[in-house]
Amino acid sequence: MMALPRIDRRHLLRALALGLTLAALTMGLRAKAETAGLISTDVCVVQPQTIEGPFYLGGNLLRETITEGRVGLPLGNTPGQ
Repeated sequence: MMALPRIDRRHLLRALALGLTLAALTMGLRAKAETAGLISTDVCVVQPQTIEGPFYLGGNLLRETITEGRVGLPLGNTPGQ
């Protein structure tokens, strides 16, 4: 089992004071945000109007060549090249 580091009184009081100060600041900022209307329980959630999928892909939309008669560089899908 690891031994806990030894903390002296000065460091403990400093950490406690810092923690209380941060807690007070957070509460103050939260209160200001609530009074400004930035925090509310009346929340609008953005959701899609329709459910996605299943996606139908017509066979007439599949093309083996996309060059449309133009010259270009061949593209292979061989791994490692």
